[in-house]
Amino acid sequence: MSDRSIPSTEATTMPTGAVSSPAGAASSAGSGGVVTRAALLRALGLALALVGLLGAAFGVVLYSGSDPLPASTLPYFVAGLGAAGFAAMFTIFVHGRFAAAKVPQGSDPARVAVLVTGKLQTLLAMAFGVKLFVLVVGVLFLKRFPLVEGGTKFSETATFAVTFAAAALLCQLATAGVLARSLRRS
Repeated sequence: MSDRSIPSTEATTMPTGAVSSPAGAASSAGSGGVVTRAALLRALGLALALVGLLGAAFGVVLYSGSDPLPASTLPYFVAGLGAAGFAAMFTIFVHGRFAAAKVPQGSDPARVAVLVTGKLQTLLAMAFGVKLFVLVVGVLFLKRFPLVEGGTKFSETATFAVTFAAAALLCQLATAGVLARSLRRS
């Protein structure tokens, strides 16, 4: 594969349960994919592009037309998109740390599969924790430093939270799709 793999001095765990040596030869556990920096950057790029494009399209639909949302909620809509982009960047960083995780060379394939399963569950929990943390901090920040005159009302907070949740889910789906394709190809 032309993409540069995440460097490692020992064996690296593969999300499919195989172990690959630094030279790239797969063990007898099976052929597995490698998460590369390029795949992580593609996932991040796609996630941010989708959030930007679909966010702009929904913004036009929601804030124009016969029954638009109040203009005071627009900054909170944009803040929700931005917070989801930040959460996606941090989650991709966590994915990169997972891809660099090591197991001893020559480990039992069944043990490696159990380790990989546990790491994947931990990764999902960490990604959820990142999203929850960004959402809570975002709401508290917007309450303390309102984006419009007169303070932050429930409608603005709800706009931020719903926009964040939708955009974060879109980021998660885009990231998972790109990384799954990357793992299947290698």
